[in-house]
Amino acid sequence: MTTNDYIKLLKAEGFIKILEEEFVGNDNCKEIFFIYFHKNGIFVSFDTYSIHTINAAKMVFNWKPKTLSAINEICGSGYFIKMRNGKMVWIGSDDVRDSMWYKLRRLRRSGVFIRDWFECPDIWWVNYTESKLSTKELYLAMIRKFCKLPQSIQQDFHLIHEYLEYGAS
Repeated sequence: MTTNDYIKLLKAEGFIKILEEEFVGNDNCKEIFFIYFHKNGIFVSFDTYSIHTINAAKMVFNWKPKTLSAINEICGSGYFIKMRNGKMVWIGSDDVRDSMWYKLRRLRRSGVFIRDWFECPDIWWVNYTESKLSTKELYLAMIRKFCKLPQSIQQDFHLIHEYLEYGAS
């Protein structure tokens, strides 16, 4: 799938671009790192390879299953936490280079995305050149990106900053 097609599908699903950052990739090629956000508390981050294709893409979210059997619909990595009322919330992250729309449909059919996160999933907001940095430098790069996001996102998702600060320490 081309980068343009991927972006069109994100927009069709209601995602908005909240960060676009150019970087120099392999062979001095111009590349772009993006973060898109959905009002239901879903973030999709991805970078390009040769600018026209997707290199890596990750979706992070908090999700509550409608029923216990809905747990079978979970894709990707994450873990459950128990809320005070006894209900379970999935703190999730998933590789979404492909099949993102299939995964979104499965999760929406069997549960609800939670806008007000309970915990921060495993954030990975780095491009492929930054992935070679030390752990501390990785977290500092992600903090820098977080600080470029719209103020409203920074305020509503302060858990992300706390998670990144902890990782950088």
